[in-house]
Amino acid sequence: MRTFYLLALLAWIIGGSFWSKSTFCGTKKAKKPSATVATGAASAAATTTGECDRSLIMSNGDFTASNSSNFLFSSSSTKFRTPNDEFAAVLSEIATYLSENEDKTLLLEGMYFEAEDNNTSSENLGLARAAVLKTYLEKEYDIASDQLLEGSKLTDNIKCYYNKDSKTITKGAIATFGVK
Repeated sequence: MRTFYLLALLAWIIGGSFWSKSTFCGTKKAKKPSATVATGAASAAATTTGECDRSLIMSNGDFTASNSSNFLFSSSSTKFRTPNDEFAAVLSEIATYLSENEDKTLLLEGMYFEAEDNNTSSENLGLARAAVLKTYLEKEYDIASDQLLEGSKLTDNIKCYYNKDSKTITKGAIATFGVK
């Protein structure tokens, strides 16, 4: 009888793991970044690929900067958490790259969900988040304003990008390099 209970407990754990993964991360495995955007002679790797990939990954030719974190926004808000030291170091690398390559731009696309309240004067919450990030990067990392472009991206993948416990958007932005 004890063996039966141990097998039942093991089956419960395995079944619960599969249910949890399919419920919170979809059924597809996260893919590595592969989307590219061509602008003039340069191309840039975008950060969105994979069902639950929340990381910030940016690449342009020989330059690559990545971190497993991303900008964390409070739900229905433009308020974000100040990046940790590791994430800040990646932002510093990006700032240095942009200052050394004045012909490059960085498109900041603020992520948002349709269900979020937009209490800003912007057209949508994603644009408001991108504007906040632009201001932050200009002030904290001395990136030229004309190198930072704003955009927004509506997502319906709330299972992957919304943390209900802390009411935080865990992938607040997509950043993509381009050419002026």
